[in-house]
Amino acid sequence: MHFSKGKFGGMEGKLDIIKGIIFDLDGVLVDSYKAWQKLLNYALKHYGKRTISEKEFQRFWGQGMEKDIEILLPEITLSQLQKFYEDNFQKFSNYIKVFPETEFVLKKLKEKGLKIAIASNSAPKILSFCIKEAGLEKYLDYFLGASDSLKGKPEPDILFKILEVLKLEKEEVLFVGDSPFDIEAGKRAGIKTVGIGIKGDKEIKNLKDLICLIDLG
Repeated sequence: MHFSKGKFGGMEGKLDIIKGIIFDLDGVLVDSYKAWQKLLNYALKHYGKRTISEKEFQRFWGQGMEKDIEILLPEITLSQLQKFYEDNFQKFSNYIKVFPETEFVLKKLKEKGLKIAIASNSAPKILSFCIKEAGLEKYLDYFLGASDSLKGKPEPDILFKILEVLKLEKEEVLFVGDSPFDIEAGKRAGIKTVGIGIKGDKEIKNLKDLICLIDLG
């Protein structure tokens, strides 16, 4: 899949052909902001901590479980937090909505033969649940979440694993995200990034803009 001339200024070199797109899930393909705010506050209350306002939550949106522990819950382990999130996430799943443009974009990419993957900081069971509930499985070649054995973004571990499984080189892939943690992970993995409402190697306002960006028509 060739980029149209001029649409990806400054991304020259080996990035002539794209064979795969990796997406973050939350805030990119689905709107889960409210669900995660409520789940985090539920965890804080459970462990005897002060809950946080929506404005405060904006600082933590998109970070991995490691950071939740480091900043908010230092007295518990990563495996404990992962289990708590997985055990309680469905209580707030009614707050999750699939963005209107998500299915159109994924279908378009799939029709063009691109490999599609999701790299998320959500724990594996939560990620699997969200993908199934959103009806996205049929578009995906692979998806991977963070766990107590696989570091979340901004570490590049998840992205490296996806490249390995899909048998793609870093120059053949774009990573689409909406948080500084996504952009940093892409940078560390050597993968070009597309930020939705945030500066990456390229910035777009809406997921649908990705179609024009890579000239799918």
